[in-house]
Amino acid sequence: FNEPAQQIGGDYYDFVLIDDKHLGIAMADVSGKGIGGALLMSVCRSVLRAQAPGNLSPAAVLKSINRVMSRDVSEDMFVTMLYMVLHVETRQLVVARAGHERPVLIDRQGQVRVIESAGPAIGMMDVDTFEALLNETTVDLQSGDVVVAYTDGITEAQNAGGEEWGLTCFLDA
Repeated sequence: FNEPAQQIGGDYYDFVLIDDKHLGIAMADVSGKGIGGALLMSVCRSVLRAQAPGNLSPAAVLKSINRVMSRDVSEDMFVTMLYMVLHVETRQLVVARAGHERPVLIDRQGQVRVIESAGPAIGMMDVDTFEALLNETTVDLQSGDVVVAYTDGITEAQNAGGEEWGLTCFLDA
């Protein structure tokens, strides 16, 4: 589900066939809104879809996206992206984050945990530093497990008093 804050937005999610046994799962958010944000996200989508097929490393794909996009991202904009590769037979999920919200794993017993992996946002720093800070995490999923990916639009939603919902309330929901 995706509902932009304005008529056009910079949030994005996608599924990319990597090969016959692997599925790429992407969620991203651009720092700007409106047409500028949507255009930047459109470029990000195109680079993802060019780099993902055949590449089983989500960190390698994010590094490629950053190499291409960092030259053209203005100083006041950046892109956060969560990119995961799922082996559809073994249920092994490899996760990499470029400054994006951490995904949540709800296991079949109802236990909730955040999936950790480090990485700065795309376009925020020089390529070498970005690549040195980015890492991957592998999670072996079981039948009945659920992985929840989201943007900061969820955790930064405000109540009538202007208070943000936050990660704790999101995890408790």
